[in-house]
Amino acid sequence: MAFLNSKEVNLFNGIFRGIIEFKDGLNLISGENGTCKTYLLREIKSAETEPHNRRRQTGSEKVYAISPKRNSARTAIQQVLRQIRSNDHNFRERSEREISRTIEDTTFQDFFSITELFSIQYDELCKKGEKPNPDYAQDVINDFNMVISKVFADYKFECSWDADSGNPKVEMIKNGTKVPLDKVSCGEQEMFSLMLNLHVNREKYDLFLIDEPEVHLNWNLEEKVFHYLLDFATEYRRQLIVTTHSRNVLKEEFLTCTQCMG
Repeated sequence: MAFLNSKEVNLFNGIFRGIIEFKDGLNLISGENGTCKTYLLREIKSAETEPHNRRRQTGSEKVYAISPKRNSARTAIQQVLRQIRSNDHNFRERSEREISRTIEDTTFQDFFSITELFSIQYDELCKKGEKPNPDYAQDVINDFNMVISKVFADYKFECSWDADSGNPKVEMIKNGTKVPLDKVSCGEQEMFSLMLNLHVNREKYDLFLIDEPEVHLNWNLEEKVFHYLLDFATEYRRQLIVTTHSRNVLKEEFLTCTQCMG
């Protein structure tokens, strides 16, 4: 594992200067607007190959930097599949290209939406078989449902087969009501995209940088997402550094992994 022990920062020509130490597992970085939280993540990303900050130099990128607040894409599965197959891009190629970019001053690069994640995972299974198969689509859905069921008992994905197009159709069951995937709210899209992107990339990266995952979420969903982040870090022995304005940092279970900037 290539975890980050500490980071020496010198932001805005010395306005914020010092050494920030990090724990294994979940790290929550809280503070008011303008306290350089996002800049801290950018500095960590840009310095990810510096060996003196690592317990073990792996020789490859092990940092995954994402911002859920930048991702609310809702695109039809058929459209995504056409794009993937026409460009012959698989998940590894696309993800490594996106994640390898340097974080910009004001934003992170977008990450995969639910539809894109499903389509890419499904298409990779199809490439291993002879032709598109409903069983492959169901395998992906079963994996996705396993992830979200850990936190959200009232949500699940459902997959059917469109015989006319020869492609799967994915919908979400929310509190017993069926909702087309492209009609799911922005907040829910971002929430499930975050969870599924972490799950899909759990073996590829040691350190995950996440900028304000609670944006667009109500208090109940926000709390559930933070519990998922804590469970993810513990179960897969990964390090997460998360910037946030969430009140969840004041809850007892998160106090020990919270630092305040400002």
